[in-house]
Amino acid sequence: MRKRNIAIVLCLLITGFIFGNDQGAIDLVVVLDTSASMYAHNKQVSEYVIGPLLKDFLRYGDTFHLISFSSTAKTEISRKIEGIGDIETIMGRLLLLYPLDKYSDIIAALQYTSRYLNDLPENRSKTVIFITDGDHSPAPTSPNAGLSAENLQKAISDASAKLKGNGWIFYYIRVPQDLTSKTNTVRKPATSTSGTQSTESAASSSSGRTNETTKTEPVENNASKPASQTGGVKDISPVVAQELNTPVTDLNPDQGSEIISTTIGAISVEFPDAVGKVTRDFSVPIRVKNPSPNTVYLETKAILVEGIDRQRKKSFKEILPRSESVLNLFIGLPETYQPGAVTLRIEPQFTGSIRINPPSALVRADIVNGTFSSLMLKILPLLLLAGGILLAAILAILIILILRRLQKNPGIAMAEAMQTPQETISKPVLKERSEKQIQNLSEQQKDMSTVELMAEFAKKKAEEKQQESSLKRSAGVEAKKQDSTKFPAIVPRTAALQDNSGSVAAKPSLIIEPNLSIRRATGRIMLNLFVQDQNTAIGKRNVHLMKAGHRLTLGGHNSDFLIFLVPIPHRIADVHFDGEQLTLIPRRPEFFPETGAEPIYDCVGKTIHLKSAKGYDLYIRFEKYQDPLQTLNSFLRSIEIPGKEIKDTLNS
Repeated sequence: MRKRNIAIVLCLLITGFIFGNDQGAIDLVVVLDTSASMYAHNKQVSEYVIGPLLKDFLRYGDTFHLISFSSTAKTEISRKIEGIGDIETIMGRLLLLYPLDKYSDIIAALQYTSRYLNDLPENRSKTVIFITDGDHSPAPTSPNAGLSAENLQKAISDASAKLKGNGWIFYYIRVPQDLTSKTNTVRKPATSTSGTQSTESAASSSSGRTNETTKTEPVENNASKPASQTGGVKDISPVVAQELNTPVTDLNPDQGSEIISTTIGAISVEFPDAVGKVTRDFSVPIRVKNPSPNTVYLETKAILVEGIDRQRKKSFKEILPRSESVLNLFIGLPETYQPGAVTLRIEPQFTGSIRINPPSALVRADIVNGTFSSLMLKILPLLLLAGGILLAAILAILIILILRRLQKNPGIAMAEAMQTPQETISKPVLKERSEKQIQNLSEQQKDMSTVELMAEFAKKKAEEKQQESSLKRSAGVEAKKQDSTKFPAIVPRTAALQDNSGSVAAKPSLIIEPNLSIRRATGRIMLNLFVQDQNTAIGKRNVHLMKAGHRLTLGGHNSDFLIFLVPIPHRIADVHFDGEQLTLIPRRPEFFPETGAEPIYDCVGKTIHLKSAKGYDLYIRFEKYQDPLQTLNSFLRSIEIPGKEIKDTLNS
């Protein structure tokens, strides 16, 4: 009955890997204690250890090795897994093992295992699992019998040294020590001083012990006594595990087959039964559990669908110790898969030869042609990119419009503020400017506190400048009378124009080119052109230094003084500086509705009316350029400091 139960359990556990592929063949070596003390635990070992080992580890191409030991060690089976027949052979051999020998020589098992592993191919990784209750009771004829505790420690160290340093992986599973053996005696660990210290240190480093608390009984002066005189049967599991640098994991029947996952850190996976309606490019979410005490990093190397790699893109996941997470497998099927319900065998493979349990699973899917939702998922990145670019462009346009609105007309406000109180615009068009435009201009100026301060300062300076210019005007009138002999036709007409109360002079049919001479050869002037409603945030584009005899152009396109508020042709007028005064000479009289072709003398500070080809009224003004920073500094220095006179008086 026991054989039949074990066979059924093994069949159920082993069928989980029959579809696995070769993911890097390994040698799985199981070193099993078959002494009589293991008889009571034979069922637990078969159901909870050997079966899950075959299920979690073996794949096609792997080789299973079984070494049994009692008084001696020997190889029971060595079989490469190539088909179901090999699995049946391993199962049959396991069922024939009966723990009947009353002796157990663990040192001999370590020595035999070392020789056996050295004879295996070196190009395959090797995993070795010791399964024993830790009883070391060699036969009287064994060279390992009757050893003192010190010699026993040395023999274990020498045997383990030959197993370490070869890249082999070792695990140590111990059956519970609290179960009685065939002789109903409780097994105790070695009691020597050195053996006790090694046992305690190894026991403290083991991570999987759940049922047993190792107890030591110090015995005085027994280091040189043989084992038969120091308590008989001894548990040397902690010493062996310490020498092999691996923890001791106690077999817990309540834990079931998870003992293997906990011991060797096998990754368990839960596949979904179905993924519903999907296109040929879809993802399968799997739940991955990490029972080991170490962090596991998973990276998909391939995703086999019916034995063919169909991975669309790699997946990465970090799984913390004793936790679980969801990993998406991205699969891309070819057009040969027709729409409809289909069952796919999916087997993910990971880098680093990480093996999962189960290695594969059948997943149902309903393949459909591209739907609207799948199409939206494909073009969603492009839509997000286009939306981001469009949003950035809209924000940039809004920022530019706001900046232009904030910086609108500061030059005109300062230019008008520089007018003297007595200076009035005598041009009929300026007089006919609507009250609404003047009100709008005043409202814009109110919003600019800095411009108002500058305007008030400019008006103050203009009043001071008026007194100085009154003397120069009388001298200028006399100079113009003297120049009338040189310009008999131009000066009278200009004077008549200045005295005109409201009539508009007739436009001449030809361009009048005045005979301009240099009055002061060393004269220089820095001019700035202001155009009403035209943005002044163009740097020093309309700021030019003119020397005596220089002539610059006024107009649109590439003119020196640029008007770009409305379309204006290139060079509608010339600006000439004779060293003392500035003269504007029209080249296109049709753009000057008031003066026509007549030159405008001494035009610095005067508002000049222009009319575009489509009838748009423009008002321009030439001003002496003043650096805004210097103007602001002058304004700040002009403020009187309260209390200064009192302080000066006290100091005097």
